[in-house]
Amino acid sequence: MLTLREAEAWANLHGTVVQTQRMAVPTNLDATGIRPAIDAWRLGLDALRELVQRAELSGASLVPIGSGWSLSRALAVDGTGWLVDTKHLKEVPFVGLRAEHFHVGTGIDPGHLVFAQSGNTVARMHDALAGLGLSLPTSGASCGQTLAGAISTGTHGAAIAYGGLADMVRGVSMVLTGGEHVWIEPSNRRVTSDAWPTHLGARAVRDDDAFHSAVVSFGAMGLVHGYLLEVEPMFRIQRYYRTASLRTLKGGIRRLGRTLLLDLPAKLLPGGAAAVHHVDVGIDPNDPDQCVLSIGYSAGPAPGYVPVIKPAAQPKVGDDAIIDITRLIALVGPLSNARVRKEVRKLLDERTSTGEDEPAAALCELFPQIRFPTGGHSTEIGVDVDDWPRALDVVLKAIGGGTVPGIMSVRFVRGSEHLLTITRFPVTCTIELPTVNSPRTLRMFGRIWRGLHEAGITHTLHWGQACGFNDAPVEVMYGRDAVRRWRAAREGLLGPVGMKIFRNRLRGESGLEMK
Repeated sequence: MLTLREAEAWANLHGTVVQTQRMAVPTNLDATGIRPAIDAWRLGLDALRELVQRAELSGASLVPIGSGWSLSRALAVDGTGWLVDTKHLKEVPFVGLRAEHFHVGTGIDPGHLVFAQSGNTVARMHDALAGLGLSLPTSGASCGQTLAGAISTGTHGAAIAYGGLADMVRGVSMVLTGGEHVWIEPSNRRVTSDAWPTHLGARAVRDDDAFHSAVVSFGAMGLVHGYLLEVEPMFRIQRYYRTASLRTLKGGIRRLGRTLLLDLPAKLLPGGAAAVHHVDVGIDPNDPDQCVLSIGYSAGPAPGYVPVIKPAAQPKVGDDAIIDITRLIALVGPLSNARVRKEVRKLLDERTSTGEDEPAAALCELFPQIRFPTGGHSTEIGVDVDDWPRALDVVLKAIGGGTVPGIMSVRFVRGSEHLLTITRFPVTCTIELPTVNSPRTLRMFGRIWRGLHEAGITHTLHWGQACGFNDAPVEVMYGRDAVRRWRAAREGLLGPVGMKIFRNRLRGESGLEMK
């Protein structure tokens, strides 16, 4: 069922995007408001198809907003159109593919393939999978994003042998121009048989560039109905927090080919260097010498483990810098620079203050859904690990000795094949700087982006956070060939009419128009 509402005021979670637009709400309910017991997901699909057809007739654009988690203008309508509230599309109709739907010879266990609608939040997927003895392979830290929001903007975790959330996608169910339903997957690593798109009622598009473009496309390539995800058996992670000097970390974290090398003192690696699962560094941008290193080790498969999943929690100090800044805003408010610096340091020190290491826990326990205070903003850049010490120096110089209420997070992630993802490098270092939402913050972000470009450091940006392309064109960030292929894939999937429907302000501001 599709509900269309008149123009109303809407703001994203942190208030960085505020607009008054019409609202479209697709659901899995029938005309009487009842969810059918069988194939309810098909009603949500039909609602998306109807919406696209209406938009085409009226010349309106469509911008999916999910749970409003993103900070960027990917959530802002370009021209006139509808905001598409997709968070009611939260069916998980298929856990495991039947033999007739599976493409034999992939090396993947069909029982680990899960089809989920795009409006499921990451937290809800954690919950649904835990009851089946399964787990997402990686996760962002706060988990309130919808799948489509997290995946299409390039959200990543800190697992060094894994990429971002987009790398668990094996196929995409998407609605394109004219309300056409397509099933998109790569041709070189397909996992479904021809019977699968037929079962969905979709046209199969098996093309590498179409797939790697559509997965990370920040709402500019159609309406995502659902994803086929490759998940893993339940596992646990053991995390340790250690204080370390920035100089030691800069000299001891590098890469060899596609492998992250950790040449750090033994006291920082309680389980050794070879078995590290994830790495995260918390840095006080006001006094960066002493950092907090979070090292995670896989505690192995845990088939009988039953995670304790709690309802949305208040922010606490953890691996997500956004959580830290929003908690800080709630704590200090408009206080003096000295007090802000004191509270930032206090937040960072809390990670190691107990003197005790955390017990091993499942991914869904380590990264639950968080209920945020509002008022923060953030930018996140990606660089090759070989460039991370120099890039960090540029970021700290751009801050310029000012007081920044926030904790910088540095993470290390395996590279991805998706064309416009932040993790484009063989091993990517991401540097996230959250702080308050203010004109001063945006000027600081501009100095950071400009400084990286002037220093000749190739970098990318997280599409779900503050993005700037005035100094470093998108072709410089992601490579001329990758941008050309993304544009061509978008044009091939949508055609001229669809490219007018599926657009948002970020796409235009980034310079991704066809050339």
